[in-house]
Amino acid sequence: DLSRNELTAISRRTFRGLTALKSLHLDGNHLKCIDEKALENLKSLEVLTLNNNNLTYLSLEPAAISRLNTLRLTDNPVVCDCRVARLATTVRAAGILGVGA
Repeated sequence: DLSRNELTAISRRTFRGLTALKSLHLDGNHLKCIDEKALENLKSLEVLTLNNNNLTYLSLEPAAISRLNTLRLTDNPVVCDCRVARLATTVRAAGILGVGA
């Protein structure tokens, strides 16, 4: 659980080597940017919570998103544009639970 650690960004190398990680909680940070390949190697990730951050968009690899069964994004200033539409399509297709923004 990395919640409330004042993180502002997640790079593509942040979670390198954590292939068995199943749950990642990043709530209550100051995240503005998550590299689109940040979850690429998290092959076992099922739960991702990003509530209460400063994310205006989330552009992650569709393969990484489709592995999730829960994604939480509440209380983020997400801007509704094409990127969010693509994310919503991927989330719906994967049957992911608990999405909110």
